Amino acid sequence: MTQALPVLICGAGIGGAALARALSRVGIPCRLFERAPVLHEVGSGLGVTMNGVRALGHIGLDERVREIGAPIEHAEFSSRTGRSLSRTSMRDVAPGAAESNFVMHRADLHGALLDALPGGIVSTGAEGVGFDEGSEGVILHLKSGLEVHGSMLVGADGLHSAVRRQLHGPEPLRYSGQTCYRGIARMPPVIPGVLREVQGRGRRVGICPLDRERIYWWAAINAPEDSRDDPLQRRARILEDFAGWPFDFPEMVRRTPVDAILRNDLVDRGPRSRWGRDRVTLLGDAAHPMLPNLGQGACTAIEDAVVLARCLAVHAEDRRKGLRAYEREREQRTSAVIRDSWIFGVAARWERAGAVRIRELALRLTPGSLQRRQMRFYMEYDTGPLPVASVR
Repeated sequence: MTQALPVLICGAGIGGAALARALSRVGIPCRLFERAPVLHEVGSGLGVTMNGVRALGHIGLDERVREIGAPIEHAEFSSRTGRSLSRTSMRDVAPGAAESNFVMHRADLHGALLDALPGGIVSTGAEGVGFDEGSEGVILHLKSGLEVHGSMLVGADGLHSAVRRQLHGPEPLRYSGQTCYRGIARMPPVIPGVLREVQGRGRRVGICPLDRERIYWWAAINAPEDSRDDPLQRRARILEDFAGWPFDFPEMVRRTPVDAILRNDLVDRGPRSRWGRDRVTLLGDAAHPMLPNLGQGACTAIEDAVVLARCLAVHAEDRRKGLRAYEREREQRTSAVIRDSWIFGVAARWERAGAVRIRELALRLTPGSLQRRQMRFYMEYDTGPLPVASVR
């Protein structure tokens, strides 16, 4: 009976949509439930590094990503004055890395995933609020009062996941100490292909060319948790806090519509050794929310999707075993990314002049070979392909 029921996916963001695509490739029926009334991905820019491109390749979407993404040729850290502290060529990191690291608009990646889904599997205005488990499957309860029966349930419903909350109870978020503003400026990048982070005293910015006419930027500052501001005053505040910063950053802020500047506290949760139980599991931010310092949030969610689809296909005789195999395979890697992203952010918060000088000296003196080896740990990861015989 459960084999005939679909896998239920709660949340149609990047991770949920990637899972629906992966499951369709291995012939496993699924249904995707999204609380928003219209399918669209909010946000600004994101990075898809080589490991994410590989995972997308396993679901037939790597070429589409190459069409919509802006290639990253170099990654650079600079001081507040514009002095280069370290610069890494993607060409030197790993074979193929120069052609497989991109920055793109979040909505473009999300749209590519949604466009690749079979018709009729997505329900909008359908917020999952809880579930029941039985011997024959699961029941997803929607806020509307409807109940949906499925063989498995995957919580891909983000940072404030209702599925995770029922599985593990209320869990506090871990605040990094910084809040982050994001926006997209309509102006040509001065140096295309360079992903740059500029670090100052308790504040930093990222500059990421999107295409020939747009730049994705972000600005993080030390701030109390849950502090509020007037969205219409954000641009003025950023211009005040980052006046005189290099690489035309203030001009990027000026060229961003004031009502399009987003703000979010930078938060995560510590790693969990157990994600799900029985017929229920988690994916993406619902399973392993991480700080964006390493640009791996979207990539790890897409990796999750491919690994989960593969494990369910391999364990077709008992897909609960597939869920546990997926969790075992993903827990160690995602825990490492959570840990390393948090550690990176600690030094980025330093405010004292002496501490900042030590941080800058460490960046300048770190051998390029060590930096490249650290990047390879993330970028060379490969989920492995989906079962060829099952691909449709």
